[in-house]
Amino acid sequence: RRRSWSRPPPLSQRCAARRCCIGEEAAGRRSGAFGAGGSPGSVRQRPGVPRRPSALAAHCGESCRRSSPGARSRAMATPAFRSTATATESAPYNVAVRPDTWFELSVQRWHALTLLVLVTLAFLTLCVILGLTLWAHRRARRRRAVPHYWENNGKSVKRGDDKLSRDYFDDSFPLTLEQRSALQDLMNETCGKADQAFRLIRAVRVESSALWLRYRRRVREICLARGLCEWQGEGEPRIRDAVEELDNPELSRFLSQRDMNSGACEAFLWLGTKPETALKLISAEKLQGSELVGNAARYGVGWYFAEDVSVAHSNAHSGEHLYSECYAMLLCRVALGHQHQVVDPASLRRDSDCSSDDSDSLQASPDRASSRVRDRISSAVSRWLGSRPAGALTEFDSTLAELKDREREFIVYDSRQVYPEYALIYETCAPAHLEHGMDPPNYWDHARSMIFGTSYPPYWMNARADSGTEFHDLFPAQRFKSTLQDLSRDTWKDKFTRDRLGSNGLPIPKGDPHNEMPAGIQILKCWRVENSDMWHRYRRYREGVQSMRGQCKELDIKTTSALRWHARRRLRAEVNEAYLWHGSKPAAVSAIATQGFNVDLSGTNVGAMFGKGAYFAECSSKADEYSRDDKEGYFEGCYALLLCRVALGEAQVLRKADYTAHERVGENQPFDSTVGDRESAVGTYREFVVPVPEAIYPEYAIIYERVAKRDPRAGS
Repeated sequence: RRRSWSRPPPLSQRCAARRCCIGEEAAGRRSGAFGAGGSPGSVRQRPGVPRRPSALAAHCGESCRRSSPGARSRAMATPAFRSTATATESAPYNVAVRPDTWFELSVQRWHALTLLVLVTLAFLTLCVILGLTLWAHRRARRRRAVPHYWENNGKSVKRGDDKLSRDYFDDSFPLTLEQRSALQDLMNETCGKADQAFRLIRAVRVESSALWLRYRRRVREICLARGLCEWQGEGEPRIRDAVEELDNPELSRFLSQRDMNSGACEAFLWLGTKPETALKLISAEKLQGSELVGNAARYGVGWYFAEDVSVAHSNAHSGEHLYSECYAMLLCRVALGHQHQVVDPASLRRDSDCSSDDSDSLQASPDRASSRVRDRISSAVSRWLGSRPAGALTEFDSTLAELKDREREFIVYDSRQVYPEYALIYETCAPAHLEHGMDPPNYWDHARSMIFGTSYPPYWMNARADSGTEFHDLFPAQRFKSTLQDLSRDTWKDKFTRDRLGSNGLPIPKGDPHNEMPAGIQILKCWRVENSDMWHRYRRYREGVQSMRGQCKELDIKTTSALRWHARRRLRAEVNEAYLWHGSKPAAVSAIATQGFNVDLSGTNVGAMFGKGAYFAECSSKADEYSRDDKEGYFEGCYALLLCRVALGEAQVLRKADYTAHERVGENQPFDSTVGDRESAVGTYREFVVPVPEAIYPEYAIIYERVAKRDPRAGS
């Protein structure tokens, strides 16, 4: 039974035992030791040689008996057999294995196999734990890559400067009313003048992966080069103390010190500027260094920051047109690093004065001239200190101007040490007026806004604002971006008119021999415009058309049919309200989204075929014909579209050109808009013309690029 379930012996042992058994059989035959049957099992015991029972020999002998006689005779005739038989005769013992050997070997092998499995499982468990730890560490690093309160928190900025990377973002998020109120309290808390107060009008947080990546790299360089930096003079700026004194949860959340690097002396500081510069920053345009320079006469060309908002306000400038009575302030993250403290600027001012030519060149290119400015100041500082050689100031990262009877200023000469996180537009007022709610802001015309209702679209961020609250914000419409992309694709037609220009600036020839007609557009960025003033005017006009016309004759519009149901239900069909495309250029989109359409400029680009008014299209390919790209700036080579709400009302349909069609449209006229139906006449497109800007609300601003037919994206 034991042999029936135990493992057979190895091949080498079986062969050795078989040779021994065959050798014994041959020796017995030669000596006549076999019995009458002549079987190998009756081998006689040799005298003087003790014999042990051998299970292996018995097993191999049984195999020998089962083998044929011819095979045994052939095997015994070989020289190897003779040598084996001779060795067997001279051997004192036969090959013997204990009966329990196979069981013990099996148990030992099972123990070895179990140990191997346990070691393998332990190694795999260790690998899994290590992998989870690395994953958690990487995820934590990604979360720490940008501030935790940003909307883009969780993204990695490793390739944040590559616009084609999924980690790239360039957004501006208007702050809520609670956050805006908290920032206004911070401004007045850090104001050093008792007779001055500030009323905040607009506040936007800038989230740019390219600017943030550049800033974090510079902070890392400072930490590696300087080690642990310390605050000079009176210590850390008092904005942090002001945040703690106000004890506002909203303020503590988005001005948190958790993301600040104390080793590089990182802090929030105020920087005064003008509204146009702040708007450029909000609209994600590139800022030149000279646009952020404050006072370049005291300590050279640089960025002048202050912990007192009244000092920063002295460097701010009022805006023009819409912001004629407003100022702008940037609340920036600044990595001051190793600071050079200045307490007496008299010698610095004498030695760091530049000629008029040098001053012009420094204002034109402050980044290139910053080293010369530092060298000039350093020579003066070395003579004043008496111990530092020329060029010693290059060992510092910033300048701390801590003069007697004056508020402190912080000057930075490298733009990479500055991240403009918050752009604020404000106006000044008396503290009593701000405290008791007197003297409403000059920026808003409340008498005009109070005659309107308080209803805003429910999906707006300012949907719950009351009638006394005015706003004009641009929110990134990331969730609606896929809907806009699908809408542009569904309303695109592979047809062009004489308004389509080729690469040479001339209309594309018939048949498009050079294949210049795009295959579609790829949306890069999109914003939703929330402007209370324009919405009130549009809403009032829409209700006036409905009360005057009642139920208008319905128009079948392609954009309305292609919209998803949740976007289509926003529109009022009784006044033929529709989403329509309008081609523009990136530089003009911000002005249109802020101030509305100027119908007096209609036709200046391609002409007014159906009279005066603002022209719109139901097909994105037609609106793309009117779009133009920027030749320079941040959106160089990109195009722009506006997706507008338009209240068409009762429309007149024309199939031929009529340059006086606007005379039959408007108040006390039979029509409210004009439809130029060239699609029925020649198979091209339909255009929609409205004569008044109140009939238009530009809700979505889109920046895009054209997709050529040979582009791999054309198929999708």
